[in-house]
Amino acid sequence: MYPSDTFDLVTSATCLDHMPELDGQLLLEKITKCLKDSGILFVEVHTVDDPGFKHTEKKSELAFVVQHYFRHNELLRLVQPHYYIMRYEEKTEEDRDHGELDLHGFANVLARKSSLR
Repeated sequence: MYPSDTFDLVTSATCLDHMPELDGQLLLEKITKCLKDSGILFVEVHTVDDPGFKHTEKKSELAFVVQHYFRHNELLRLVQPHYYIMRYEEKTEEDRDHGELDLHGFANVLARKSSLR
């Protein structure tokens, strides 16, 4: 793993949701340690609003790789203890990258690491 206080910016796009819930929480702790104070974090995850979670016919053909769909405000609660939240959003987004139209539920957070919050 990287040494403490190494990076100014860390991004994680649909990574924490592709592993078991506890592994994702541990990874976020490691990311927090390697991010410099006042460093910026961007995280995006799939949410329970995603058709893959709801097991509908309109789910993406890649839905099976998501191991943990985040509940409403779950990502926010995970990040808040060590970060100043600059922006938090939950949304449903269209995706045509895999052929037919798919919908995905996402949550994303943009935050600054702060010991003072």
